Amino acid sequence: MLKTILWAAVVLAPVPAMAKAPASAWTPAATRCDLLAWPRYGLSAPVAVRAAPSLRAHTLGVIPLVAAPYEYSVQFQIVATRPGWLQIRGASDDYNENAGHPRRSVFKGQGWIEAGAAGLRVQSGKGYARPDPASRRLLNQMEWLTDVGDVTAIRGCSGEWVLLDYAITRDSDQKPLPTSQQKTGSAWFRGICTVEETTCDMPSVDGGP
Repeated sequence: MLKTILWAAVVLAPVPAMAKAPASAWTPAATRCDLLAWPRYGLSAPVAVRAAPSLRAHTLGVIPLVAAPYEYSVQFQIVATRPGWLQIRGASDDYNENAGHPRRSVFKGQGWIEAGAAGLRVQSGKGYARPDPASRRLLNQMEWLTDVGDVTAIRGCSGEWVLLDYAITRDSDQKPLPTSQQKTGSAWFRGICTVEETTCDMPSVDGGP
């Protein structure tokens, strides 16, 4: 079984309602991004790509989800954000096509998806109030964020930093945490890994080896 599917198995469903962390991060109105991402695990329907950042905007096409026999997620580039929305382009299903799976309809142009529709990995346990390591630390843990939790929305970008909504729902052994120990929050993170199948080969941004 591919690492993609194994990893996806522990991040499938949206978490139950939990108290929002009292600390909050600075949230810009709009940003430019240069991020590779994929549809977030746990979605129940293909991702609608719209002509404008509004649910009333025309649907240009869809980004399909991982489903048998397809083994890999469709990947796309996030190029900008607006409140609640991500502008994407260049979606690719090349991994599945190169693996010999039938070609499927994928919208590959530019458009907008909801902020909670995209996923990526975070190789850091430190989240900050601003895209600055000297700012207030809103999350401070040893485990990488997406090893014990999920990115639930992408809100903004600033250089190597990405503003994320997150939910921490598992312990370091991948066992579900009691509801009372689960938490959600928003913070700026570095250490963004846009490789879905495995960890990125890069220095730690949290210090240490």
